[in-house]
Amino acid sequence: MWSHYASSHSGICIEYDFHDYVNKLDDTHMLLFPVSYSEKRVTIDHTILDKIVLKNIEEQGRKDILRLFFEGLYTKNTVWNYENEWRSITLLNNKTDNANRKVKVDNISAVYLGNKMNNKTKSALLKIIDHYSILKKIPIYEMKNDISEYKITEVRIR
Repeated sequence: MWSHYASSHSGICIEYDFHDYVNKLDDTHMLLFPVSYSEKRVTIDHTILDKIVLKNIEEQGRKDILRLFFEGLYTKNTVWNYENEWRSITLLNNKTDNANRKVKVDNISAVYLGNKMNNKTKSALLKIIDHYSILKKIPIYEMKNDISEYKITEVRIR
């Protein structure tokens, strides 16, 4: 995942504690689903009428379109199935919902620095973390290449 999402190991990974988030799913407008992996891409195009039930277009058609839309959001190609990814989507109804979609800083449980992060970037990041007292409590790990296996391991630096 580091090579895909963290600028080829030179970026960071932020770990969040989602226990409260998962426990509150029923009380919010959030959806949490495992990603579905498929060879076939989900598309909403000119063939959409072939994919929906036209008998009751007003009710069933709307449900079919929503199902296809969400299926598209939760589907990736099978080449990525090793990720075992879950996706969370927040349904926003109006401008007041916009404030509720931010992840709170107090949910950060750890920060991981990529094993190819340059020292200048690392120093700047640690300086920013040191500036905020709430961030100082968060464990910081640096990823290191394992010398005996083809893997990286975390080493706590703070």
